[in-house]
Amino acid sequence: MPPAAGLGVPPLFSFKAADVAAATAASGAGLDASTINASIGNPVNSWATHGYSNAATLTVANNDYLEFSATTTNYNSLTFSFDARRDATLNGPASLALYSSTDGVTFTPYGAVIAVGGVSFATNNQAFPGPSNASGLTYFRIYGYNAANLAGTALLFVDNITIGGCQTTPPPTITKTFLANPVAVNGTSTLQFTITNPGTTAVTGVKFTDTLPAGTQVAAAPSAATTCAGSPTWAPAPAATTLNFGQVTGATMAAGASCTVSVNVVATTVGPHTNVSGFVSSIEGGTNTGATGSAVGTLTALQPPSVTKTFSASPILTGATSLLTVTIQNPNPGDALSSVAVADAYPAGLVNANPLVPAVTNTCGGAVIAVASGNGMSLSGGSIAA
Repeated sequence: MPPAAGLGVPPLFSFKAADVAAATAASGAGLDASTINASIGNPVNSWATHGYSNAATLTVANNDYLEFSATTTNYNSLTFSFDARRDATLNGPASLALYSSTDGVTFTPYGAVIAVGGVSFATNNQAFPGPSNASGLTYFRIYGYNAANLAGTALLFVDNITIGGCQTTPPPTITKTFLANPVAVNGTSTLQFTITNPGTTAVTGVKFTDTLPAGTQVAAAPSAATTCAGSPTWAPAPAATTLNFGQVTGATMAAGASCTVSVNVVATTVGPHTNVSGFVSSIEGGTNTGATGSAVGTLTALQPPSVTKTFSASPILTGATSLLTVTIQNPNPGDALSSVAVADAYPAGLVNANPLVPAVTNTCGGAVIAVASGNGMSLSGGSIAA
């Protein structure tokens, strides 16, 4: 153990990869004491412990163990190795057994019993069959037993404890949004997907599919585009309802990169249209079947407002006045309308009163233009609640 790790027990890690969140060491309650021995090590410093059972067979309940754990979320094909030796009088544990766990509670033995034969350090690196924890810590325990006696000099020294593995490649993630939302029925919006490679290595063959919900389809002018590298296949046809990205030639993405995929779609029916894509995948990372592996978005298509108008008095004499009321209604029960506009050009012989009495009133918001003696009126920028 490098001197820089200090003399505290349990020992701290001397190296931890940047994508490993935690690495810890602990000793079982069955051991009497532990220290960092500065004179014995391979090459310097080691963790010295004593209190191991002198029984010839292992009793796990004795808790005579050393425990090591590391976050293995980004790794597979784990390895666990360490150097071990006994004290100079060979009173320490002559037998070691290896156990592992994915939750720190239930431990399973693996490998053969390790015979600690002498006072020279020997490296132990038995193949670890798994399982490992793909979403947290994987634990390893070294149980010692078969000590010559229970004296304080019956020591086990360990050094160079290493938990290794092959770095995994995570699958890509995907999100989507409708750039114009809501739209009018038969209106067009751009559906945009964003794909991200969260890994630290490049991936290839990135692809996904998406079946559009009923009432939506690719617009007559798809304007399909992508910023993804690798010349991925992306050519949705007008009126298509199934989107295929990268199915023939997948995208290539650098480590940590994001890219977009877009196409114009049209909503042909009123209401919300919820769209859930298929799972995104890459050759190296496989298929992302988790929460970030499929994209969800809702495009809402609204009915246009309706307009009616009435005159307070009709018929009237030439030169007399009548109050014109224009009523605009929102037929959408769950969505407000904004930017409402209406213009009314009067027929010949009909003009606004001069002066405008009573004054013009407006409950629609926005701005109304009605000029005295003018031949029309208009509203712009109005808003109508659902």
